[in-house]
Amino acid sequence: MDCVNVKLNGELIQFACPNCGVDAEINEETLAQIRSDFDGVVTCPLPQGCNSFYKIPSEQIIKKLKSEIEQTGADARDSNNTINQTIEDNVTEEEKPKPTGPFRYESKSEEASAWTKEFENKKSEKNQKPITSPLAIRTFRNKECIVQGQNRFDDVVSSFLGEIGKENVICVSPINYTDPQDKSPDYGVVVYYQNPTKQKQSEPNPTPEPTVWRD
Repeated sequence: MDCVNVKLNGELIQFACPNCGVDAEINEETLAQIRSDFDGVVTCPLPQGCNSFYKIPSEQIIKKLKSEIEQTGADARDSNNTINQTIEDNVTEEEKPKPTGPFRYESKSEEASAWTKEFENKKSEKNQKPITSPLAIRTFRNKECIVQGQNRFDDVVSSFLGEIGKENVICVSPINYTDPQDKSPDYGVVVYYQNPTKQKQSEPNPTPEPTVWRD
């Protein structure tokens, strides 16, 4: 099933899940990688999303949106060219507003605004103190878990989950992809987790027991 409500938001492409309507914003480089590695299929992310599969926007749709925006912008520039030139001539160098910071694209969706606020908070915390427990991601592909002709996918994933601990697991999302070599469909999972930081406590060396010699 294809995504819906495809829009261009600055350098990002915004689209929504066709089942639950949760928004997503991804740049073109990431979209190209998803098309190459996973045949253009993504999973609606938990906990806000419904965990269903759907297809990302195609290159043709994105090119069409860019063409429409460029055409609209050209028409607007032609109609306002005379007015803008007159205003610039009347404004002195001292009256022109000075930039207060780097230009930044801002999303209008509530979910994207929440992510932006969370990112700013984490960046502020990072400047104050080092991050001791960063988030991490691990991808398991079914084909990579075949050992000596036997499928060990469940064992490999279960072993990894046991290593990081239940309390550190954030989300486990299934994925579908097409192998680039034989073009066959396959499956896997992506594990989002909090990287556990284990502080190794130095233990005193045990006192060696005396050796008893016997004839």
